[in-house]
Amino acid sequence: MSSTVRFPSSDRRLVYTSSQAARYLGVSLATIRRWTDAGHVSCYRTPGGQRRFAREQLDEFITSMHRDGPAAVADGEPVTIGLRPEHLRLTSAGEAPGLPCTVEMVEISVSDAAHLLHLRHRDHTFCAKVALPQPVRPRETVWLHFPPQHLYYFDRDDKRL
Repeated sequence: MSSTVRFPSSDRRLVYTSSQAARYLGVSLATIRRWTDAGHVSCYRTPGGQRRFAREQLDEFITSMHRDGPAAVADGEPVTIGLRPEHLRLTSAGEAPGLPCTVEMVEISVSDAAHLLHLRHRDHTFCAKVALPQPVRPRETVWLHFPPQHLYYFDRDDKRL
């Protein structure tokens, strides 16, 4: 079973390279390749064999992630939502889905040119691994965007839903 689709050459759709598609979905280049090879994300190939993604295909994938979201839990049952630090990104105030957080500490990761932010939102603390266009300081408020396709859901027994 092939995970690629060929579009007619006359089709003038907005297309992304693998790197651009990975950025659009908020995942690594290796992940977009794995998802394509596994048939989770459709793409077409150039004559040189490179993957190309139509924005419509990427949006369909995001929609399918919402449709095939977590298993149902009984009303009133607690659900824990998890995110990996590298899936968060800084955003503008009020952009949905966004979360205002207070910076508690900033670490610089020289190996991957990123900053590890130790953050607080209300009574919850967590970390975000982000590229910082400008420095932030402790006690400043930053807004984080979390791509819905990267949310992990867990039941009260820490079983992934």
